[in-house]
Amino acid sequence: MEPSLKEGNRIFISKDVEKIERGDIVTYHYPKDEAQSFIHRIIGLPGEEIEIREGKVYINGKQLEESYVKAGNIIYSQKLEPVKVLEGSYFVMGDNRDHSNDSRFWGALPKKYIYGKYLGRYWQGGN
Repeated sequence: MEPSLKEGNRIFISKDVEKIERGDIVTYHYPKDEAQSFIHRIIGLPGEEIEIREGKVYINGKQLEESYVKAGNIIYSQKLEPVKVLEGSYFVMGDNRDHSNDSRFWGALPKKYIYGKYLGRYWQGGN
């Protein structure tokens, strides 16, 4: 999630995940190994179509403005053919796009795996 969050940061999360919106940062159990927890940003909502062209994200054909992604964190020209986010799922991505294991590689995240929403950082230790 760099540059937004760095490894070693300590964060506050809310267990209230009933209302999830685009741009929220969520914590969740990795669907391929529930013993692992990840933290990523909500990009796509249920029912939306997500596409990536030349590193830019498009939702239902309209480019998503992403002020939280720094140009240096998208080195490679990324591409993702249009994919529909199923009901009850979300498309998540890390802010450091070139070094993130996210929905681009394993699909949309079912809501049942989400257990928290990022509220803030209380310690900036680590790297």
